[in-house]
Amino acid sequence: MRIHLHTLLRILRHRNYVVALGALFCLFFLLLRGVPHAQMLWQFAQLPNIGIGRFISVVWEFAIASIVHESWMQQLLAIALPLLMAANIVFTWALWRKRNILLHARTLSTSLVGIFFAIFGAGCFACGTVLLVPLLSILGIGGIITLLPYGGIEIAMGGVVLLLLANGYLLYHMTQTSVCVPKK
Repeated sequence: MRIHLHTLLRILRHRNYVVALGALFCLFFLLLRGVPHAQMLWQFAQLPNIGIGRFISVVWEFAIASIVHESWMQQLLAIALPLLMAANIVFTWALWRKRNILLHARTLSTSLVGIFFAIFGAGCFACGTVLLVPLLSILGIGGIITLLPYGGIEIAMGGVVLLLLANGYLLYHMTQTSVCVPKK
């Protein structure tokens, strides 16, 4: 665990990784908070004399305001999911630069499954998850999300756990040496 923390701090000393982490966090945060209200934001973008700067400003204000009126668990998930998704990409980039290999199959599958669950569990928690409810309603079982005790937050928490495992696995691979140790 101590080695993982040292590796994390070593990654965060590089300005490129910190900038990428911040930019990806903002991107994922805005995407995950904006998708539930995409139709309204699209109509706002169609108004005359709305510049890209004003549009981004309104989307950002809307995303921040939507968090303030949620429970502490929803606020935590709204920040943890984009942060862990961004960290996953930055750690993958750092591992690729260190070893010039993309990923092991287990790391790639854990990362993809974690991001999949995080995306399917994100959205407006009052009306359900963004992508899961429409998918289930297409299959004819849309009301099944109401059987979950917290209305879909469990899926996002599963995504957080899988992303934590994937990020830990990436940090573990960065601490491993790429030199074979001869047997005695």
